[in-house]
Amino acid sequence: MKKLLVLLTVLALFLVSCGGTETKPETTGAGQTTVADADIAKSIIGDWQAETLGVFLEQYGFTAPARLLLTEDGKYEWYFTLSGKYVGVKGTYKVTDTSAKPYKFDFMQTHVQGPDGAWVEKSRPAHGIFEVGADGKLVTAFLDAINYPRPDELNEAAQVYTKK
Repeated sequence: MKKLLVLLTVLALFLVSCGGTETKPETTGAGQTTVADADIAKSIIGDWQAETLGVFLEQYGFTAPARLLLTEDGKYEWYFTLSGKYVGVKGTYKVTDTSAKPYKFDFMQTHVQGPDGAWVEKSRPAHGIFEVGADGKLVTAFLDAINYPRPDELNEAAQVYTKK
């Protein structure tokens, strides 16, 4: 009986020492702190103004001004100039993979805005990748998920946004 009591006490102390809600930053082999998934998702929340839409979108007539709004509740609005007309799309987004850079996110467009400003329901999936640089800029590439594979690198086709 004494052995059982000692064993239970040791087990309880072990569990208490392993528990708790405090999290310590993880470090890489180089001693750099890695960012938690929630912090990565929070880093993109905001109102972003496009510096460039990248060569891929530009070849299809997309130009600045453009704006990307990402909210904490997983909604987005993307406004852009297409063939000289300022229009938009909106829907939901979710950060899906933060295990390696560039990070991945998915979008589900629910509405399209025409040049007259009216919103029309139109569902369409998109997927993309992103990073927030040390300079605070959001660099991303996201494409229609029906017609294009998810981009795997951020290059001259990437969009670059600055937080407003």
